[in-house]
Amino acid sequence: MKNVMLIIPMLHQGGLENVCVQTARLLAPYCRVTLLVFTYKDKFFDVFDLDVVNIEIPARAGKLRKAWNLLRRVRAIRRVKRERGIDITYSFGATANLANVFARVGDKILTGFRSSVDLDNERQVNLFGRRSDLVVCCTKDIAGILNRKFGYHNTAVLYNPLDATGIQGKLQAPAPDVPFADNTAGRVLVSIGRDDDYKGYWHLIKAVAILHEDPAYRDVKLSLIGSGDYRDYRTLAEGLGIAEDVAFPGVKENPFPYVKNAAAFILPSNHEGFPNALAEGMAAGLPVMACDCLSGPREILLSEEEYDRISAAHPDSSVTDSVYGAYGVLVPNMRDVKDTNPSHITEEDRTFAGEIKEFLSDKERLQSLSERAAKRSLSFSAKAYTESLVEMLERL
Repeated sequence: MKNVMLIIPMLHQGGLENVCVQTARLLAPYCRVTLLVFTYKDKFFDVFDLDVVNIEIPARAGKLRKAWNLLRRVRAIRRVKRERGIDITYSFGATANLANVFARVGDKILTGFRSSVDLDNERQVNLFGRRSDLVVCCTKDIAGILNRKFGYHNTAVLYNPLDATGIQGKLQAPAPDVPFADNTAGRVLVSIGRDDDYKGYWHLIKAVAILHEDPAYRDVKLSLIGSGDYRDYRTLAEGLGIAEDVAFPGVKENPFPYVKNAAAFILPSNHEGFPNALAEGMAAGLPVMACDCLSGPREILLSEEEYDRISAAHPDSSVTDSVYGAYGVLVPNMRDVKDTNPSHITEEDRTFAGEIKEFLSDKERLQSLSERAAKRSLSFSAKAYTESLVEMLERL
């Protein structure tokens, strides 16, 4: 049995952290797994059943401090690798990858590209590509860019694991404080994610305000579920006059009872890796709409044939018109510069609102998309993820 170490900077709420913790548990029957974290700051995930090493070297500001931090982390990681006889080390995200590739002590190195943002720093991309035995990508789009732009072919695609059956069971758990639970029209839009600018929530809040200009859509509500104070977005909703129609229920250990009666799940992100929340919304049986950002939504919502056709037409850019795919709706990606000025409504905000209106207008189509989305979510099973990852590890 091989000794495998997983490295993650933090255990706060996030898709990257969720996948790492799941991976540690899924690999346990096949490997001796160590989970190494840089700090317990803002810890969200319960890891009582895992073998965790916390080196407690949190992030620090400033170039010199960052460099010193990296050196300290590398020394600490090397020490743990030697003490535990680590055979393979798999790091999640750019910060962890940087420490991992410099901390090799005879082990095999896997670096994980879990977000399209990981591709922005070309020096780091080249460093990881040269020093890794295998680069694990969460989408085909990311692997394709590494192949085409950087010439790296030591890549493998591994979609994030999803417990679709478990999610469907969690839908029925009690949750007394669900926003808009008495909205009999059922026109609640939901999105799940922490208060981060890349989520593009200002576009979604403005779109709801635009929808309210039409009397037939004044019943539409919005619930944004996740960690953070959302101060800017609360202020935006107030400025747009829809504060009572936008809810911020906060982070939930089980968010699924908060989405089960929603009309649709909307992902307005301007970039992602593999958007776990989108797949989770599909598993919850919601029809879904997502911006065609890099990366993930295109692969999740389209059939293989649709994906190949759209990617041939738009290999490095977003679609320019909405696409009703086999499992959900893609809409053009939008500006990534945060704009919470309630007086500034752009043409793309109005286009986005129009796409949502069209999406909500056909109940039969929504029902069909809901059923197909739930079926599609089963493709991302933990079993498939584990089998693929174990096979990768055995080949090293």
